[in-house]
Amino acid sequence: MNIATTPMHPSVARIRSLQPVHRLLKADRIAHMNGRYIGLTRDDDLAYSLDAMETSIAVSEIEKFSAPDKRRIVAVLGESGAGKTTALFEHINQRPAMLPYLDEDDNEFDPVLSILAPSPNTPLRFAMECIHGLQVPIRKKLDENEAWDVLRGALKARRIHWILVDEAQHAIDTANVIEITKIANAFKNLVQMPDWPVRLILAGVEPLGTFLTMKQLTNRHTVVHFEKMKDDVGLANVKHAAKTIITQHASLRSALPDDEEFISRLAHAADHDFGTATQIVRAATEKAIWNDDAVVSDEHFKEAYRHFSGCTPLENIFSVAHWKEITPRLAKLRAADLLWQKAHPRQREVFGL
Repeated sequence: MNIATTPMHPSVARIRSLQPVHRLLKADRIAHMNGRYIGLTRDDDLAYSLDAMETSIAVSEIEKFSAPDKRRIVAVLGESGAGKTTALFEHINQRPAMLPYLDEDDNEFDPVLSILAPSPNTPLRFAMECIHGLQVPIRKKLDENEAWDVLRGALKARRIHWILVDEAQHAIDTANVIEITKIANAFKNLVQMPDWPVRLILAGVEPLGTFLTMKQLTNRHTVVHFEKMKDDVGLANVKHAAKTIITQHASLRSALPDDEEFISRLAHAADHDFGTATQIVRAATEKAIWNDDAVVSDEHFKEAYRHFSGCTPLENIFSVAHWKEITPRLAKLRAADLLWQKAHPRQREVFGL
């Protein structure tokens, strides 16, 4: 899980060796900038929840003789682009207990299994996704009960204590009522295995929050919300991120307009999601690096957002006066898209248009 210790694949090394030196130097600088993390107060809540989860494993043997803490699931809820996955990997990589290690016989183990929830999903598909993630060889087609038996055995054999499920809403957003109940029961059974302590970390959007209200799970989880950056504190976070990325992570100077409107434009362009806002700032800073500019200006943001969103010049949030009326996620649409939507009203509803 620790990316820094992963050796470079020969295929990647070959492509790297073919890059011009000046391009490679800039690319490395951009990669370094993109690899930096900006923490917010919400990280304190996430760290606290992971601390409790880690400690619950440390005392799991003692819990056999005492009343156990049932809160063995941490759920990080927030819309796409909020920064959930980035935050989780940052926190995991800072925790020695959650990093790969060598045992007394020099066998390497990674205590964290990271998967993307399958979609569409069934209890069997979820179990098989975990089994494939563990690289367990399967010689026959398994039924649902067999798959979960294999998974539970593999978790113990591979010394997995945490399962990180990204896009966890997939576990239930396409499932029927029976499957949702079975998945909830399976999650509950995973985190209360009698012979091996396993904890779940779920990251996703709705209906994940609704799923967690089920009776089987409601007392077994804690929730960390990654909220929209809409209030004064949120806008201050976006402003702090822009300054930090440009001046500290990229070592450039900033010539951004010194008014709240620019930050409001940036937040609006990101649909008020912190993770998306940092992506836009990095894209603008990347433009400056590729252009050999020492100063990042609003012109870099205009150009970066044009590429980022696919918008027309008349719909660029960083350029036009009517920016508040623009819906960022629709910036890429053109006349042909609108004609298709008009001709397919039922499909249009699926996209929330």
